[in-house]
Amino acid sequence: MSPFKLPLLAYAAICVNWANAQSLTLTCEHWNANLGRLPDKTYLIDFGNRTCRGEPCQISDSEFVWQMDAGSHEWRINRGTGDGTHVALLGGGKSQEIDRFKNCRESKS
Repeated sequence: MSPFKLPLLAYAAICVNWANAQSLTLTCEHWNANLGRLPDKTYLIDFGNRTCRGEPCQISDSEFVWQMDAGSHEWRINRGTGDGTHVALLGGGKSQEIDRFKNCRESKS
């Protein structure tokens, strides 16, 4: 292989990766456990960087899952039903629901 083909192939791979990377905006009804209905929440889901709200995220066809605050809070949104939760992970297998999300809608960003 010539010395010019390898950098050209690497550049092509980067361009294809960038072109395929997409993001979407997820907008959900926001229900707090103590305060009731709050303004809708909007989250940016970045498939290329595999982040949700800028945090590392598990992205699948069925759900989005991410954690914040050193893993003490977890968000889980079901893509099929459009419902989700935000829970505080208390340790010892216990958790407390803080927020519930309903009617989440995905739109391309």
